[in-house]
Amino acid sequence: MLDLTLLEPGDVLVTVADYTNPLHWLFAWGAGSKYIHTTIYLGDGLEWSIEGFGSRVRPVGTDKYQEAYRAREEVFGAAAARVASRTKITEYDIPHLIFLGLQESVLHIPNNKRANLNFSTKAKICSEGVTDIYVAVGYDIVPGFENGQTMPRDIPTSDKLYRVA
Repeated sequence: MLDLTLLEPGDVLVTVADYTNPLHWLFAWGAGSKYIHTTIYLGDGLEWSIEGFGSRVRPVGTDKYQEAYRAREEVFGAAAARVASRTKITEYDIPHLIFLGLQESVLHIPNNKRANLNFSTKAKICSEGVTDIYVAVGYDIVPGFENGQTMPRDIPTSDKLYRVA
């Protein structure tokens, strides 16, 4: 269970797959990783998330499958939370997620060599939205990736973040 008292605005929350859930299993297979979703903590028990038909603010799910990561530069976390709370993305780019997943899981293309094929300029997958928010405030939390290539599993392995919960 995620302890909200350890979190600060701007922390990146990562959902780890519950393999007893068929949807989680499918996302994990497609992502080539146990990490299946990313959000930004806004404070007061709320997170910014891209899902379904766009971005939204919702209460943090405190289930046992969440991990939290913090930017190594304090000022950027709070700034990212402010930007995220005002950012609207119109849709979740499901075709792009499937395309990236196929490159990773079926074709075994390394993450830094994946082709970028965004099907919509307004649509994002969760990890793209999170990294875009940080880039907008001047801190690239997953350096070395072009826009549209970041997957949820790239967040926990970044040397620009450290785990807090």
